[in-house]
Amino acid sequence: MFEQDYDDEIVLLETLLLDPVRQTRIPVAPCMEVALGYRGARRFVAFQTHRSELVYWTDGVEDGWSVVTIWDQFVNHPLIAPHLRGYRLKPRLDHQEAYLTVELFMKNIGRALGQMGDSIALDRKKRIVLAGPLPQVLLFIAVAGAFEEPPALSEYEEPNGDPQMADAAAQMELLEWLDQRAMELGIGTR
Repeated sequence: MFEQDYDDEIVLLETLLLDPVRQTRIPVAPCMEVALGYRGARRFVAFQTHRSELVYWTDGVEDGWSVVTIWDQFVNHPLIAPHLRGYRLKPRLDHQEAYLTVELFMKNIGRALGQMGDSIALDRKKRIVLAGPLPQVLLFIAVAGAFEEPPALSEYEEPNGDPQMADAAAQMELLEWLDQRAMELGIGTR
């Protein structure tokens, strides 16, 4: 096989060569994370779509899949879409297809990391959204999370591994909140 420490360094270096994570001006509804399927209590959480209606989320400690029926409406909303131009919030290849073997991954690491697509990350404390390549976002969350006080266990809902249905009322509330903000700004809505 190969030495793990050496490979970790290569992955880190290749990740650092990707485009950086950038702060967006996406307006953040109070229900955004719940509407996108996150039920945890950590400060930072990243989101990326995988298949139609399935959204992958991770907070750097836990991750899971949620069925989010409004994902396309959300990312294409007139208040959101302009801030996400140029980002690809869906991986080019299925995660399992992209990395059939560790050796193949290591031979094509730069390409493989690029195939992972982009993601958005929500800072739940400051209520801001960041965007960038998924590996960069994961690195950002890992570093930022290292300085974060862990949430109390009572604040966290353990994912079970199966895709969970995101709160339907929160999904509708998110779209209504965005539509109301757009109307106030005189921007056309869905």
